[in-house]
Amino acid sequence: MAFLREAVNKQKQAVIQQLVVEGIVSIHDREIYQKTISELADEYADVAAVFRLTQKASEKKTMQKGASIHD
Repeated sequence: MAFLREAVNKQKQAVIQQLVVEGIVSIHDREIYQKTISELADEYADVAAVFRLTQKASEKKTMQKGASIHD
């Protein structure tokens, strides 16, 4: 059972790290460390999807501006 608990904890840390890397949560947000992996997935799935779409749209606009400068 300890092996399973360790595996879930590693997965939870990976999820938290990804949320931090994407700028969705702060590494200093203690509340995220107290949530279960299911709670993290449920709470941040929609936020992460919206964040990625927003970021892609922003990158696309930046690329379009760069292309018009060189045209």
